[in-house]
Amino acid sequence: MELQIVNGKQSMDSRDIAKLTGKNHADVCRDIRSMLDGLEIGESNFASSYKTKQNKEVTCYKLPFRETMILLSGYSVELRAKVVDRWLYLEKRYKTIRKDSADTRKGLCAIWHDRGATAIYHY
Repeated sequence: MELQIVNGKQSMDSRDIAKLTGKNHADVCRDIRSMLDGLEIGESNFASSYKTKQNKEVTCYKLPFRETMILLSGYSVELRAKVVDRWLYLEKRYKTIRKDSADTRKGLCAIWHDRGATAIYHY
């Protein structure tokens, strides 16, 4: 999975956390609910859902960096390291994609300008 932008913040899906830590997704969700309760943050701020192959709707969570790190503080050093490393990898990849996209736009603008275009329209 990729880092996702939720409410303007990069976020990690609870399913990705479960996969990286080798924990059951249901257990990770339980840990998240417990953490959010302890922080007195409503879980609706981070709750989302997905459909299983059996078409069953299941709750998942999209946690921004701060809440992901707080959750991980209760896990072993090895598990924390796996998730932190993954977050950093995805963040670096996201920045590279954004940079490549910006470079492509600049290049296209230069080509269009060289061909006499005076304005670029966005649809």
